[in-house]
Amino acid sequence: MVRWQIQSYFRNWKNCTFHDYRLVDVYNRFRNFPHLWLSSLSSIEFNFHSFFRQSCFKLRTILNKFEQWIGNYPDFPKKGILFRDISPLLASPEGMSLLKKEFLKLIADWKPDLIAGIDARGFLFSTLISESLNIGSLMIRKSGKLPGKVIERSYDLEYGSNTLAMQKLNNLQDKKVVIMDDLLATGGTMQCAKSLIESQGAEVCGCAVVVELNFLEASKCLECPVVSLASYDD
Repeated sequence: MVRWQIQSYFRNWKNCTFHDYRLVDVYNRFRNFPHLWLSSLSSIEFNFHSFFRQSCFKLRTILNKFEQWIGNYPDFPKKGILFRDISPLLASPEGMSLLKKEFLKLIADWKPDLIAGIDARGFLFSTLISESLNIGSLMIRKSGKLPGKVIERSYDLEYGSNTLAMQKLNNLQDKKVVIMDDLLATGGTMQCAKSLIESQGAEVCGCAVVVELNFLEASKCLECPVVSLASYDD
């Protein structure tokens, strides 16, 4: 299954250009499967390594643009954790303008019908992008925060669990939804949100985050494209 996904992605991205910033999606998906690259490449006659080397510098340039607006706080909220803070990005008109521009490029080919934001910082980006695309926005909230009929899903944390909820809607069948949040770490929150949306008959066509912690390898378990504006390997 994984091999088929990789071959499918290479076929789709074979003629992409970095000008469209699609390499970021390719990079985010394929960095997790280096041992499968060569066998997949030979079957579709596409030299990804050459393409990647030629574009790697440009990719780093884009990511570094956003890293200048990401604060780093060691030992917060507890010892041993390096907290990546998006407050400087939110405070920068230049940064937010670039964020909007890059997200719109990254998710353009997904052609979503709706953008879902995860409580609470995900709302800052989901509403911004959905308004720009002239489509609706969904709220994925913590339990007890939404009125009316809701559906809930729980997921495990390191200690205990957490529960997310969304309103039960009748018009999500076969809709394409992009989920947005500020951070992708272990992936538990994103996977839970994805499960909620899919339980109402919608398709999650991709996930978009500002910051991704690559070393936690959360994108492996999401089974959909994942794009990020700043990623960290430690």
